Amino acid sequence: MLSKLQYYLLPKFPQNLTLYSNMSFQSFLNGHIAEPVLPLVHTTKCKVFEDYIIPSSSLVPRHCDCFKENLVYFFYGRPAYRVSCDKTVPLHPEFRPVCILMKPDLPIPVQRMFPFDSGACYAGLYDSYFSQATIDNYDLGSDFVLAQAVVGAFFENNLNYVLGSIRNGLAIPSGENEVTTYYDLIRNYISSKKVVSISDDRRYSIEVQTTEEVGLVKKKATKGSLTGKVLAVAGPVSLIQDRKLRRIITKVWDADFIPYYPASLHTEEVVHGSLWQGVIEFFSQQGYLN
Repeated sequence: MLSKLQYYLLPKFPQNLTLYSNMSFQSFLNGHIAEPVLPLVHTTKCKVFEDYIIPSSSLVPRHCDCFKENLVYFFYGRPAYRVSCDKTVPLHPEFRPVCILMKPDLPIPVQRMFPFDSGACYAGLYDSYFSQATIDNYDLGSDFVLAQAVVGAFFENNLNYVLGSIRNGLAIPSGENEVTTYYDLIRNYISSKKVVSISDDRRYSIEVQTTEEVGLVKKKATKGSLTGKVLAVAGPVSLIQDRKLRRIITKVWDADFIPYYPASLHTEEVVHGSLWQGVIEFFSQQGYLN
């Protein structure tokens, strides 16, 4: 059964669906689907990338304490995952982030999709907005058209979504509590207290989960020729300077490489900003932010 938020975000309601009495959103949402579909972004640490992902050429599900199952996590179109570390000291090279950008035309079996970071929800960072027990009300399901609808409805277009520029003055019909609550969350606004929460930009980054191992290589029809599922890898320039890593990324995975240039004294915030800038410029060059 679709949640109220799913009904709200559907671009067109199928004729055979029975809508809630307050679900007259079709006219509002028609035309709000943000095109094109954005790549999925998996972010990890350099050490994990080199020690586990490169040798296997795959993303292997790891145990998730929140959902009690093995999962691989992505964010839709945003390199939003942040490495847990001391933000005030230089970031150790092993902890420098690496982003794997998946080609958007390749199907990935989706277990769940939320319009925010579920980990922050389970950590209590959204408690001022809604209870952790109601998180399933925001499960978008497995169809990426609903991710596009979130972007279109609340950000208007892909560029605004990637930059975190939220649509102002969104007209939401009265009684749509889940939609109103989500709109307050992404604006970081708590009306009753006139304060802001401590959550970061992951509160409006669309999270995608899968229970399946995601291979990063697939064979072409032509015998002996390989093409990757990876659109690009963004990481510190040291990765591409390593001959073995460069061959796997550019030849075996058939991916572009987006370098950033971390200095030895750069903190996590500075490094993440450099990575972010590179990914956004790549998206723009590839036409995803038109």
